[in-house]
Amino acid sequence: MQDVDNTIRAITYLVSAISTLIGAIATLLAVLHKSSKPPKQSNDKLQAAIKERDNERNKRLRLEKKYEELKKRKGH
Repeated sequence: MQDVDNTIRAITYLVSAISTLIGAIATLLAVLHKSSKPPKQSNDKLQAAIKERDNERNKRLRLEKKYEELKKRKGH
């Protein structure tokens, strides 16, 4: 009877170990698949943010230039 219990326990541990191994492999494959290519939407958002930053910088530079020109005119 004890041999049967030991066999059942060994089979239970084996099934548990195989299930854990399969889960780990599935998780690894999912992570590798997801990280293999960057999400297009994130890249588009990044490009839009960069463009907006550049537009704001150009606007600020134009205003600073106009301000300097006005200061020079006012000074003379």
